[in-house]
Amino acid sequence: MRKFFGILLMVIGAAAAAYCGLVALVFSGVFLMGIIGTDGNEAVGEFFGVLILGAIAVLVSLGIFFIGKKIKGRPGLPDV
Repeated sequence: MRKFFGILLMVIGAAAAAYCGLVALVFSGVFLMGIIGTDGNEAVGEFFGVLILGAIAVLVSLGIFFIGKKIKGRPGLPDV
């Protein structure tokens, strides 16, 4: 059962990291077009906000992945 939850957390963490990274990059690109089009007068705060929050979301998702990896790979414990 322990290995099942470890693998489940690994799959969820990897999928969430990929999704959050993709969405953050897409929205960053949209805001970057606004920055370029207005010579830096609009969407600068939103651009950096999306980048920072996207990076935090990816790091949290990778943390979930590594917690699942640690749960799955601990030797010496009985698999109940």
